[in-house]
Amino acid sequence: MRINNLSFYDREGDKLIDASIEVQYCFDSKRTMIIEAPSVLIRGVRLACRELGAFSFINEYSTIRNIEKIGRYFTVGPNAYVDL
Repeated sequence: MRINNLSFYDREGDKLIDASIEVQYCFDSKRTMIIEAPSVLIRGVRLACRELGAFSFINEYSTIRNIEKIGRYFTVGPNAYVDL
């Protein structure tokens, strides 16, 4: 699934999840994904994992595949490739 410019806000108006241009979720399989807020996904990210913890930041054009769970405070630099 490809999503462009998606943002979620809580009741007070604070941004919880910010997904920039061309983020692809579950690109390699059909499965449910849980993204704990707040998290930031920058343009060109390809993400395939079951859970992404809060306060995570995934930089542009990074790919994450075959990962079951990513904990809180996870940060990936630009153009990274993470696979198990």
